[in-house]
Amino acid sequence: MNVIVQPPSAIRPGSLLHPPIVVRLEGHRAQNANGIVNVNDANIWALASVVSADGMVALAPPQTNLLSGTLVDSVHTASMEEGRRGMGYMAFPNLAINQAGDYRIRVSLVRMPTIEDSEAINVQSIVTRVIRVDSRAPAPSLGPEERDVLASLKERGVVKSI
Repeated sequence: MNVIVQPPSAIRPGSLLHPPIVVRLEGHRAQNANGIVNVNDANIWALASVVSADGMVALAPPQTNLLSGTLVDSVHTASMEEGRRGMGYMAFPNLAINQAGDYRIRVSLVRMPTIEDSEAINVQSIVTRVIRVDSRAPAPSLGPEERDVLASLKERGVVKSI
């Protein structure tokens, strides 16, 4: 699992993270300490949360007003490259961090509870680069590589807009 479109390095409080965070998962299976999980399972979801700049402290949740937007996405299967199969993508196009500070977004692949499981299981997690949230931050812009990735994902229905 890797972040293929990073959020901006600086953003104003309450502004949408643009470019949006996009995470790629290669293969149809992910592995954690409990074994291999099929990512095409309907019970697999990606959850975005806010952690401290060092990635060690979960901030939102528990804080409910720090991160806003759609915090959950399913795994969208699509291959962006010829000959590569089993690619899964998760996109978070409308996230906003609402308080000044330095943060990272953690994206966790979670298997939700089923009849057999009584609780959700974190399959894998990854964090973005540090995001400085500051009222003086410049307006974000897309680089050519980010624009190409987002355009390709838009064609495949993973993201709705660039």
